Amino acid sequence: MNPTDPDGIVHIRYDDTRPPRVFFDTNVILGLGDAGEAALRRLKAERWFRFRFSTLNFVELLSHLGDVPTKETANPFEKYRAAFRRVYNLFDGVLPSAESVLMHGVGLKEYTGKMWVVDAAALSTRSR
Repeated sequence: MNPTDPDGIVHIRYDDTRPPRVFFDTNVILGLGDAGEAALRRLKAERWFRFRFSTLNFVELLSHLGDVPTKETANPFEKYRAAFRRVYNLFDGVLPSAESVLMHGVGLKEYTGKMWVVDAAALSTRSR
């Protein structure tokens, strides 16, 4: 990646057999819009990028479903529901939780219980 390109263009070089897996901040998911979604679809189709979401994205979106309308957001439920739809349509699954990565990394996988560490497969299924 060359972020200092004089024309401001970001070039990303990667091995075509191992395309990037990209994680987004929740605000990026919320701000995608139709043009952003189309661009991500092109990256998936033409460049084999894969997008994943975190349990933090899921919880953050979920926590706003009951927001009351404001001047800036007349229908908050629809705004966050649209973000869930984008996650469902564009993303290829949930990232493991930080706790899960830590416990696996230090060789303590057997000490993680289903109630202690988020079950990524179940979360991915329930979010659809």
